[in-house]
Amino acid sequence: MNGTPLVSVCMPAYRHERYVAVAIESILAQDCPDMELVINDDCSPDGTFDVISRYRDPRIRAERNTIRSGPSVTLNSALRRARGRYIALCSSDDRWLPGKLQQQLAHLEQHRHLGASFFRPRLIDSEGRPDRKSTRLNSSH
Repeated sequence: MNGTPLVSVCMPAYRHERYVAVAIESILAQDCPDMELVINDDCSPDGTFDVISRYRDPRIRAERNTIRSGPSVTLNSALRRARGRYIALCSSDDRWLPGKLQQQLAHLEQHRHLGASFFRPRLIDSEGRPDRKSTRLNSSH
């Protein structure tokens, strides 16, 4: 990737040692070579930043706050470092389905008057199984 990426995926992270690798892998697996992943860790007391630091992918730009600052400051730090034309958000305990980012980018490119694009989340439990309560909520709309 040379210059400005098409999309910056911003990920605030805190105490998600168990989940952050899945979140990162799901983003890196997206069919969008022109992106960066901007991660800010909010001084996680567990091994979250250790997991993040193991990645050597040039698309990842990770930093750790010098003091615990809270979720808003941590996200804003990532947003300030973002260079992409588009911004996507992903929490450090989320997992993106294959093709999510490409679908949203295609929709935004086709409808340039839009300022945002959202997907309805599919909630899962800590083991990755669909959450029954959210399935009922999602199917009622």
